[in-house]
Amino acid sequence: MTLQPRVRFGWGSDGTPLQASFPLGGDEGFPGLRLTDRRGFQELLFGLMARHPVAGPVALRIEGMVGAVGSGPGFLRRGDSINGEWLGGVRGGLEIRTLLGPVRLEEGVNTNGQWEGFVRTGTWF
Repeated sequence: MTLQPRVRFGWGSDGTPLQASFPLGGDEGFPGLRLTDRRGFQELLFGLMARHPVAGPVALRIEGMVGAVGSGPGFLRRGDSINGEWLGGVRGGLEIRTLLGPVRLEEGVNTNGQWEGFVRTGTWF
């Protein structure tokens, strides 16, 4: 079994262009949200991923996260009703090692009751 902690911290200013802002969860996204659903000028995220081999190249994978993004003045202050809100979530599914890299098929849910699937092929840099 593999355990992998994750911490993301980001700080920018209100003048940062949208494409340079921080999406909650980064390139991995956040359970229950589509990639880049929540963006802000500051981000703080904690996560823990567990991977357990099942058979050959197939492994079970589960990841829990808690985090927030902010867009107002100061760190993680609300600029609207979404940003600044702490969100928790869990995502789990299968990871299959292939010649193209890992293929992940997962489903996630967060504390707002949002469900979202997650499919990833290969490694994102």
